[in-house]
Amino acid sequence: IVRQVAQVIDVPVKYHPVTSLDGAFKKLEDGVYDIVVADIPLTLDFQERYRLSEPVYLDKQVLLQNIDTAVGAETKEISSVLDLAEKSVWVVAGTPAEERLKALSEEIGDTIYVKYSEEYGSELLAMLTSIGEIRLCVVNEKVAKAIAKDSPTVKISTDISFTQFQAWCMRRDDHRFAAKIDSGLILFKSTPEYK
Repeated sequence: IVRQVAQVIDVPVKYHPVTSLDGAFKKLEDGVYDIVVADIPLTLDFQERYRLSEPVYLDKQVLLQNIDTAVGAETKEISSVLDLAEKSVWVVAGTPAEERLKALSEEIGDTIYVKYSEEYGSELLAMLTSIGEIRLCVVNEKVAKAIAKDSPTVKISTDISFTQFQAWCMRRDDHRFAAKIDSGLILFKSTPEYK
């Protein structure tokens, strides 16, 4: 999508792969990056801190669970957020999943132990779950489905959030660049390639 939008608005692209979303936001704020392209929901918190693009797609946060008892996974499947009481759940540091689990802990009236990684992205957390290194993680549904499709040891157990618009982040003061990105996204979303 980034390549397609860049072609539409005639802007060259240089990619900087990152695993730490917090680190990417720091480099965005420092002017090293112009845009952060990741699973970023259109939440009020992000809207207050950054200039968010036109929505790119819809996604939601789900719980990915290792169900392989051979690697020591518990046999009881998590089928509701209530089953997360007293469980440890991994998330990518600095993502809305971290705050969502803290809120769920309050809502269910019990502790959910939020473990977070500052080094790993959501794809790696999902892979670590599939091989049994960790038992539970929260990632976006698209990531979870991609891992679950190829791994019989994991299951998407339950939704953690509602379906939300996902966007890209830019600096709040970069109005011209943001307008170009938005116009490119709007044009690209009207094409068959977008689907």
